[in-house]
Amino acid sequence: DGYSVEYSQYPEAQHPEALLECVKVYQGLLDQGYLSENIYLYGESAGAMLCLSVSHYLRDNGIPMPGKICVYAPAVNIQDNYDSRHLRDHRDPVIISNVNEQLSGYFPERFDRTDPYISAIYGDFDKFPPIRINVGSEEVLFDDSVELYTKCKEAGVNVELKIWENLFHVFTMFPTPESEKALKEDADFFNK
Repeated sequence: DGYSVEYSQYPEAQHPEALLECVKVYQGLLDQGYLSENIYLYGESAGAMLCLSVSHYLRDNGIPMPGKICVYAPAVNIQDNYDSRHLRDHRDPVIISNVNEQLSGYFPERFDRTDPYISAIYGDFDKFPPIRINVGSEEVLFDDSVELYTKCKEAGVNVELKIWENLFHVFTMFPTPESEKALKEDADFFNK
């Protein structure tokens, strides 16, 4: 079975509404008898951010963690700007460098930007399940994925970083041979 969460977005909603909605869906699956180890989280861009923040929330609140996580280009830090956000701005046709500014409406100033439910990189990744991180080499958010990989490795997480050469933000939205290959590799990750 696959479930897609239609979570609330800005400007209709602000943090933590989407996080709590996703947690509610996850808890609903547990309540229906799904085993946590058989629940896998998958997300691109903002959805990838949510996969990480939901996982932090679950672990922090004693809720069983998902079996695996697969993300594409999450923004893991809205406190700081990594170099790739500026150096790759002209190379990524999908997303622009001022990611933090774009997210500021959903995460108003009253929130602590180092809260792991907002900037996942500030969280503790201890006890996280296996994670597959996908990122295009031309991504504005390239460094976010590298930082996430490094942080997970340091925490002892079984983590894989897949860099897709000459590709851009959430390239799997487009019908390319690389998209098909990436989705097949994700399926293999979930199935093994």
